[in-house]
Amino acid sequence: MLNKSPWLQELAQVHLDSASNSNYSLRRNQEAGNLCTFEVGSAILAVHEGASSAEKLNHFFQHYLKVFQADRSGHKLD
Repeated sequence: MLNKSPWLQELAQVHLDSASNSNYSLRRNQEAGNLCTFEVGSAILAVHEGASSAEKLNHFFQHYLKVFQADRSGHKLD
């Protein structure tokens, strides 16, 4: 997305050191070391607001992924 949008290339960039791998499993071509947009937002929140706020978001995100996968496959969530 960045490479295809010249106006995005002009914005300031932030580098995040993430020790964790992405838990986002909906993208088929997910590369190791890359995070999805939600995970990046959570990492930025952790830096600015603390780990507790980010953990709440991550908990919600994990639940969302489970619900989405269950719905997509036609299964009920346990």
